[in-house]
Amino acid sequence: MAPVIFAGSDGPGVGVPRVNFVAVAILLAAVAVAAFAWQVTGRLVLPTAILGAGLVLMQAPRVAQQWERAVVLRLGRFVGLRGPGLFWVVPFVDRVTAWIDQRTITTSFAAEGAPRTTTFSPSSVQPLPAFFAVTDDGVRS
Repeated sequence: MAPVIFAGSDGPGVGVPRVNFVAVAILLAAVAVAAFAWQVTGRLVLPTAILGAGLVLMQAPRVAQQWERAVVLRLGRFVGLRGPGLFWVVPFVDRVTAWIDQRTITTSFAAEGAPRTTTFSPSSVQPLPAFFAVTDDGVRS
């Protein structure tokens, strides 16, 4: 799983890939240091090790939007919810399994028609909006 581009909940573009700029910066820094090491030493052993370390380290940073939380598992066990903002995971040990969207979501539904019991009850049924949001994102055992 490459963390540089991952799908997120960005509103209208749900499923559109977005770039993790922190991971790209780590990779570019590793490439620059490896190029410098190659210029200084003239051998490919050290630059190859630096590039390998850069590829592993670029999998560590993750960025959650203000309305998102990430579910992190360490070796299959729940570690916690991370975000919003920049957070780090241990490569090959931690996994982000789900992104929780905490924005308020609205949906409309039709009210059930009830038998008319009084003369003051409305004669027509109007669609009503319902508002809901994640309020408790903790895990209970």
